Amino acid sequence: MTRTTSNTVNLIADIGGTNIRIAIADKNVTKKFTQTETFRCADFSSLSEVLSLYIKNHHIENSQINACLAIACPTDNDCITMTNLPWKFSQKALKESLNLASLTFINDYTAIALSVPLLTDSEKVKIGGGEENLKLPIAVCGPGTGLGVAHLVPVLASGKNQWHCYSGEGGHVDFAAIDETDIHILKFLNSIKKRVSYEQLLSGYG
Repeated sequence: MTRTTSNTVNLIADIGGTNIRIAIADKNVTKKFTQTETFRCADFSSLSEVLSLYIKNHHIENSQINACLAIACPTDNDCITMTNLPWKFSQKALKESLNLASLTFINDYTAIALSVPLLTDSEKVKIGGGEENLKLPIAVCGPGTGLGVAHLVPVLASGKNQWHCYSGEGGHVDFAAIDETDIHILKFLNSIKKRVSYEQLLSGYG
């Protein structure tokens, strides 16, 4: 349960395979983030270590901290194992060790996808033909340390038009060779890897 007091802090973070960005959000002000810091994940042995440092640096140890953390891996189970980083932890144990009032994990591309309908025209670039239609499903993907994939589908809930996000691990699908160049690439990669995914080709060391 989320606790709200005059000393409440809403902590947000984007946790990738290379960097973690942490900030404090004001839920009463749209797009209002403060005290943003970026850390290199490789400099820390665990997520708990970097979050503890941020909390200490910003003197919010005695606040009621509600945390919503977007992370680059599945979040369905209590035990979280990051795909491109050797961090493994229990959500319940993390909440207790940091003395958080509430803790919510979502997939990082769920967070990105849900932001798309809120973007202004100045924050988007049109790259194809046709007219924009925000009543149709939206696919979101992006290469980083890994290849993030998510989908937004318009739904009618409680009489209101809303968006529902389907997150996934689409970056791990097999590389499908379609011409001679692709086949040559696949054969080479198969000589050094047992399995070749699109994430290996488009992201990280790819």
